[in-house]
Amino acid sequence: MRKSFVFLAGILLVGSGIFVACSVEQAEAKPTWEVEGHWAEACQCDVVCPCLYGKPASHGTCDNSQVFQFDKGRYEDMVLDGFYVVLSGSIPESPEEGDAHVMSFSRVYVDERANEQQRQALVEIARALQGNLLAQPPGQALAADQAVETVPIEANLTLASADATIPDVLDFHTERLMKPESEEPWELTDAVMKVDWMPQMYVGKSTNYKYTGAREWEYSDRNALFGRFKANSDMPAFKAAAETSAY
Repeated sequence: MRKSFVFLAGILLVGSGIFVACSVEQAEAKPTWEVEGHWAEACQCDVVCPCLYGKPASHGTCDNSQVFQFDKGRYEDMVLDGFYVVLSGSIPESPEEGDAHVMSFSRVYVDERANEQQRQALVEIARALQGNLLAQPPGQALAADQAVETVPIEANLTLASADATIPDVLDFHTERLMKPESEEPWELTDAVMKVDWMPQMYVGKSTNYKYTGAREWEYSDRNALFGRFKANSDMPAFKAAAETSAY
């Protein structure tokens, strides 16, 4: 009888161990997400932005804003279709080729139409995308001075033009350029900055770009970029970011 009891206790302990291991594994499981849409950037640099080639910014710093239009998206079972996120910041000095860009400040403006859970997901994904664009190590904070604001955003992005407005914060209007002495869209094919989730990028210029948020600047006829993105949490860069997230 005693042997039977010991044997049964052993089975229970082993079973409990498996249950605990499974519970820990489930608790550590990272959220999955996938998104696609249009992206545009305007910055302080001349056309074409030398930062793309690992060279110093045209005017010492690179004040920039990026607009993400999430045409389709999900975070776990949560739908993210139709929302916008804008990221504005400044890069004080261009790094050497292959090094990460470090921002002096970063502000994330998230669409007020999203509920709280959707906003958290949108911010996490947009920061991961921008961090990868800046060649930052996975999970690194975009800047020591960073903040998130929920705001009304009106925007319309295509591969030919981009407009975005945030009242009292951003007036963003850009258009794609044609290749010099050509009628073909000016596709960027030789830049250092290349990302798997945005294989095509087009060169443009700002017709008006004014930011009056955490800092103030206004530029026109400066560099702009356009792209269409498709990314998911299983891509190596984002998988690593999820494991070391600083967001």
